[in-house]
Amino acid sequence: MITQPTLEAFCCSIFESIGFAEEDARLAAEIIVQCEMRGITSHATRLIPALVRHVQGGGVDPQAKPEIVDEGPAWSMIDAQGALGHLAAYQGVQIAMEKARKCGVGLAGVRRGNHLGALGAYALMFARAGMIGLITNNTNPVMAVTGSCEKSSGNNPFAFGAPAGNEPPIVLDMACSTAAGSKVEIAGKKGEDIPTGWIMDSVGAATTDPLDYLERSGALLPMSGHKGYGLAVMVEVLAGVLTGASLTSDIKDWAKQADQVSDQGYNFIAVDVESFMPRNVYDQRIDGLIKRIRSSRKIQGVDRIYLPGEIEHENEQQAHSQGMSLQDWHLESLKQLAISLGLEQQFAALEE
Repeated sequence: MITQPTLEAFCCSIFESIGFAEEDARLAAEIIVQCEMRGITSHATRLIPALVRHVQGGGVDPQAKPEIVDEGPAWSMIDAQGALGHLAAYQGVQIAMEKARKCGVGLAGVRRGNHLGALGAYALMFARAGMIGLITNNTNPVMAVTGSCEKSSGNNPFAFGAPAGNEPPIVLDMACSTAAGSKVEIAGKKGEDIPTGWIMDSVGAATTDPLDYLERSGALLPMSGHKGYGLAVMVEVLAGVLTGASLTSDIKDWAKQADQVSDQGYNFIAVDVESFMPRNVYDQRIDGLIKRIRSSRKIQGVDRIYLPGEIEHENEQQAHSQGMSLQDWHLESLKQLAISLGLEQQFAALEE
């Protein structure tokens, strides 16, 4: 089993080897490894080879410093300057919280952003700081809108985090498609079919073959039909229109256009709980809500009802105590990356 410090050290060595300062490399590694620990493997260390290609291609500047370009008492607009998305997003979270501490509510918009990983990581930052947080992110088109048979919209993820008292924080992280494109990609690599309803083929017919999406111009399907489509438009407005970032087809595909800044937009909204009520009152109310939901009468065969983020919380606790395991194909991908960067010794620590 691989421990958190071992995996973080390996990831940090990769980022440092391609030009990141030690502090930035360590922060990026911590965010990515936390996702691995929480079981969000589709957006964790699996993506490091693609992130490295984006840096080596020039689309990500490892020395970039995101800059506030406009602001008011309760809001800021940030130009990410083509920085690694995880680093620009971390700054967005910190600025939104700083504004919220002063005004009760704070907003930080980011443009010229790159891929930032799982949005739940930033929702958890808000929650662990005692704030309610909402994050939105617009992406390049991968999803059909209702009535179309092409990639017309990003699947535009959003996340929500809320602190609790004695209970784990609530963390909701979801895309507007039925399934994330990365899950389709993983199925394609394994040669497995996917459930009906995840994607359509190039003429709009239902299909279970992931290659219809990966290689034949198919598209992801919005969750719950028009409802997922409507949420994707909401995210596009908050993360794209409002921030000045690119919209829909103007956003670059970070995994395929490594020589260009993706120009995704992010929007971080923070709510300072203690500006609205004493923290102990909030804690009692949120814990009461959680217990009320958890005590719902269960259908046959269900032993337990989970709140959003509760399974991931338990995954993280288990990873802390027992370590993590990576699939063979995943380890081989990281091994080949390490060899290409001259980091064989650092990779060897993962196999000890």
